[in-house]
Amino acid sequence: ALAGTGKHSIVLNKPVIGFLINRLQHAILHEAYYMIEEGIVTVEDVDHFARWGFGPRMCVTGLLEQKDISGVNVTAAAQRSIVPDLHHNQTPCGMVQDMVANGDWGVATGKGFYDWQGRDVAARKAEAADKLARLLALLGED
Repeated sequence: ALAGTGKHSIVLNKPVIGFLINRLQHAILHEAYYMIEEGIVTVEDVDHFARWGFGPRMCVTGLLEQKDISGVNVTAAAQRSIVPDLHHNQTPCGMVQDMVANGDWGVATGKGFYDWQGRDVAARKAEAADKLARLLALLGED
């Protein structure tokens, strides 16, 4: 039944909170939120990088195949310098928690990381869905 939808299942070898995708996504988001809070980068820059840097590369090679291609030795060296400096505080991001407490829930309330007031949210969602469908079709042409 799932295969008929064009989606694939991921089987975890043992239970874990958040499953695979949410855990990976929140690890990236946690660092992005920290960098935004610290004034290192803007919300727009994070999204630009995700769309044009990280996203396309991961679409083509995946996360781990990319490391084989670029060299696990290069990744190991990068880890030694970067990982100790990552924001490992085991606490949900205060900025995000404050946004929710202030009623800034995103499109549902008209404001989140972006101001959605006066924007055609339905059109933006349709545009994003269309782009994703076209991208998935392209990626499926292996």
